[in-house]
Amino acid sequence: MSKSKQRRQNSASRVVLPFSTTSTSHRRGKSKKTAHTTTRFFILLTILLGCVFGMVGIFLYHPFFRISQITVSGLERINKQAFLSATEGIIDYKVLFFLPKSSFSMVGEKEVGMLLSQKFPIAHITVTKDFPDKLNIVVEEKISSIIYDNGETYSFLGLDGTVVEHIRNVGEDEWFGPSPSVVSPSSTEQGIVVQKKHRIDAERVHKEMGKYPILYDEFSHSVVKKNEERVVVVSPQSVVNIITWFERLDQDLGVSIAYFRLHKDRRNMDMVTKDNRVILIRIDGSAEEQLTDLVFVYKKILSQPVSFIDVRQKEKVYFY
Repeated sequence: MSKSKQRRQNSASRVVLPFSTTSTSHRRGKSKKTAHTTTRFFILLTILLGCVFGMVGIFLYHPFFRISQITVSGLERINKQAFLSATEGIIDYKVLFFLPKSSFSMVGEKEVGMLLSQKFPIAHITVTKDFPDKLNIVVEEKISSIIYDNGETYSFLGLDGTVVEHIRNVGEDEWFGPSPSVVSPSSTEQGIVVQKKHRIDAERVHKEMGKYPILYDEFSHSVVKKNEERVVVVSPQSVVNIITWFERLDQDLGVSIAYFRLHKDRRNMDMVTKDNRVILIRIDGSAEEQLTDLVFVYKKILSQPVSFIDVRQKEKVYFY
């Protein structure tokens, strides 16, 4: 067989596929694989988003994660029920009409503290959350009024020295000794009238009216009612000084004031402590200067049988 004939036979037995057929088959396989990967990605993404939104929905809407316990400590003068009602009102609404504010994750501690401070006389407030449904509030109250006792009525005085509210009349059981109108036969001949003395039960008054400073003004016996004309009963400076003494003695010395007793000149005042010590101060003077002098010597005489302390003189303290 000739060489040319052998080449023709070999060429006829070889199968050659067209280039365009091979390229199309490869693209079809790759396209199917890409579509399958994309579908699987979207399925996984849908599952993932469903899980995320499901968890968020559970945290937002399930009762288990809703604030149902509110604990409050530090209240002495503020009504606890009113405080709790105000707190519940702050968190009991919908954000954007569908997000429950009472949900644990939606309650903002700073926001709750700020709104409560605007509503109540609060000096400092701390709000914390305990997972999953508890809100804790610790309050330090601000004193903005005092209890005024003139022997006939108890009233609240504001920082401007005027009557805010008439509380009640002084009861007969808050006096001791003979009646002011009763004159003993033996004393009539001498022109002496024996009168009752006012007994101030600070513990009872604080329990009934709140832990405010009590001021006894024994030289003013006019009946105090609600002060529509805003007449100043005690000077604003005196009210501020009384509150300062009441707070600072407790903070700086751990001394609790039972009540204050105003003198007739309305410049001097006795502070009667719960351990029956009397501290004489100038109510129209600087409370800080007198307080500094008192703190300086008080701890030194604390163990001594001292019943009277006078801090009215600058940088001088008298006691016996």
